[in-house]
Amino acid sequence: MAAAASQPPRFSCVSCHAPTPTLYRRFGTAGSSSCTIKLTRCTKCRQVVDQYIEVGALLVLIDLVLHRPQAYRHVLFNRPSSSRMPAVPRKLVVMAFYTAFIDALVQYITASMTTDLMPSDAGLLLVTDTNWLFVFLTAALEHVAFNGAALALCRARLPSFDVGRGYLALLFPMLFKCTAVVLFVWDEHATILVVVMLMVLSCQQLALSEVLGKGGLREGGGSASVFSAGVIAFATCLRLAARLTCI
Repeated sequence: MAAAASQPPRFSCVSCHAPTPTLYRRFGTAGSSSCTIKLTRCTKCRQVVDQYIEVGALLVLIDLVLHRPQAYRHVLFNRPSSSRMPAVPRKLVVMAFYTAFIDALVQYITASMTTDLMPSDAGLLLVTDTNWLFVFLTAALEHVAFNGAALALCRARLPSFDVGRGYLALLFPMLFKCTAVVLFVWDEHATILVVVMLMVLSCQQLALSEVLGKGGLREGGGSASVFSAGVIAFATCLRLAARLTCI
């Protein structure tokens, strides 16, 4: 990923948000035993631009759960798929479908457990089409209401807001809902679901505040954090209204 000095900034320092053209420099022939990599240092804060490019995905996931802003900046700004992101790329559309599916799956399993109608050992393939389709369409409607409201508010507040990256900030924390399905082996289903939902909302708030801060709504006085918290709260209310409409 060595680049010429004239290359425009594509990445962001995870410590101070300063733009940088490269994350590391490669010396030697790629793939050879003599090839070495040196991490780029930020010209503003003098720290390593992104230390997460040397660690595994599991450690990044742990830091995301621990709400470390540097991990969120790595995912949002320095991943190969996020360094050059159009408004709504195809990958985000696919991720949106998966998150809606996971949300519908969690809702269905929760409803099945509360009504003592657990799916058979064969899985969800034996679910009647009408019930599963209704749950999935409800989850899709909630997805549109939540994400549409959040992105519209951010764009209205900050004209330079990156919609594609903001959508990513709202989507990838929802993948944590997969843990709810695993944790349902315990009896406290309602408690587990509430804890997981609060964690997802908290991760979305932090991720959205990072995108807002990068776009120009600076953290001075906590403006990005406060505004993103209000956006998430308002979008959650709309999502609940969408769910009640479908009941």
